[in-house]
Amino acid sequence: MTLYKELHNQLVQANCFKRPKLPFLIEILVALAAFTASYTHMLSSSSIMITTFCLIGISVSWVRAGFIAHEAYHNNIFSDPTINKISGHTFLTLLSGVSYSHFCAIHKRHHAKPEGSIAYRPLGGTLSLQSRLGPVVKKGYQARSLWFLSTLRAFGLHIDSLIYLWANKETARFDIAMLAGHYFIWLIVPSFALGFPIALLNYLFINMLAGLYVGPLLLLSHTGLNAEKASHNQFQKLLVTTRNIDNNWISEIVLKGTREHVEHHLFPAVPYSNLRVAKTVIESFCQKYDLQYNEQTLRKALHEISIEARM
Repeated sequence: MTLYKELHNQLVQANCFKRPKLPFLIEILVALAAFTASYTHMLSSSSIMITTFCLIGISVSWVRAGFIAHEAYHNNIFSDPTINKISGHTFLTLLSGVSYSHFCAIHKRHHAKPEGSIAYRPLGGTLSLQSRLGPVVKKGYQARSLWFLSTLRAFGLHIDSLIYLWANKETARFDIAMLAGHYFIWLIVPSFALGFPIALLNYLFINMLAGLYVGPLLLLSHTGLNAEKASHNQFQKLLVTTRNIDNNWISEIVLKGTREHVEHHLFPAVPYSNLRVAKTVIESFCQKYDLQYNEQTLRKALHEISIEARM
């Protein structure tokens, strides 16, 4: 029996692959409630402070909707793949403005090659963009430029989606329809209530805030880990090139299922609400067989990512 198969059997015994309905139901209801409340107040409020809070709420909800769509991609919410697909389109394409089909395509590649080095990153990723700007950025500012570029990631995701849909317009008609609905919700309707300049400014501000959240988050799980030392064995390669963030209540709330990223990449079919149980099993298994298991504090992870940015 291979190590991976043995570990899989232990997770089965711990019921880690069971889909718990309540956590996802709560997550979906909270996201929809936050969207609805923030959106309606944004359209009707004359207070700059209230509007700002609404825009912050919308931007956070966009990212949380991405978490839901991510779980839908792995069929971790519902047993029916079609319902998961509709959920992904609803939360990611319609509400957040990122093509779900495009996300599925790049996420499939990411799971096949999750290594964090620049050579492995897709061209649209923050690291590869930073590397292309490297020659014109002074060495002392390269790490800072990486974090700055990461905050623009929400804009990049929207642009990448439009490029993808243009290239696949014959097969991505549902995405196109949902994305049209997104722009109707966030630009057309607010234009009638607030005027187009304000509606556009709000939309750009939401994207900037969402980038401040999702951009650095996308760098945490693999960046700065040495892929060259990874074994040719896929199981051990995933252990070497993926990191967890040390547990505390802040990282649990902010990072959601991405905090236990080792567990997620080894077994994507484990719903994020079960990852903490899976972590206990997998960490113990790695200790037993003397396998590398990366878990770092947020501060150390940020330090290693900054070091890679200077390379």
